[in-house]
Amino acid sequence: MMFTVTEVYNNAGNKPDVIFDFGFACFIKEAGILFDTGAKEDVLRKNMSLLGINPDEIKAVFLSHDHWDHNGGAGILKGLSSSIKSYALESFSDETLDLLSKNTDLNIVSGWEEIMPGFFSTGPLGDDIIEQSLAIKKDSGFVVIAGCSHPHIKNILSFVRERGDVSGLIGGLHDVSDEDIKSLSKIPYLAPSHCTKRLDEIKESYPDNFREGGAGVTHNFS
Repeated sequence: MMFTVTEVYNNAGNKPDVIFDFGFACFIKEAGILFDTGAKEDVLRKNMSLLGINPDEIKAVFLSHDHWDHNGGAGILKGLSSSIKSYALESFSDETLDLLSKNTDLNIVSGWEEIMPGFFSTGPLGDDIIEQSLAIKKDSGFVVIAGCSHPHIKNILSFVRERGDVSGLIGGLHDVSDEDIKSLSKIPYLAPSHCTKRLDEIKESYPDNFREGGAGVTHNFS
């Protein structure tokens, strides 16, 4: 499966032609999946326009967790096709679920689930801040996209690895322990950004596998 992941919202990066703002979102072109929506609708719209992405290309929205810097731009869904599918968790606020139910075909994810061919939700993980991650199946292993990894990335990766190898990781790693860093050791493509703690240590630990993430960055997987 070939696919591209374009980071359309991030506070990290060095591209000159996009807006940087605290939050995270990315767009998977071939599947039309918008993963998270960043913090502000206007910034999301502007960056998508600058990156040549039309909101009408959105076929599905996947919200990793119910924090403002990941769901604040969800108003972009208003006025788009009502056939857009959304994937959320039962733990989300009534406000977030109401917005999704009024503007999309809302699906509540309760466990590991194939949301479209080759694209899987981990379902809700964690005990405190509940979060889902997206796992995209490739011959070489899953590419995992994480919003903030509040359940700790070692736990997310362990869950996905029960179903296959992990060949890529994109997104935020909020709290990073020594065990979290060790869990990254066999992943050939590492592109952490956004809220990632101990980023320099990760880069120093895996210099051959590390890729710069950030707003405007496109990751290509073949």
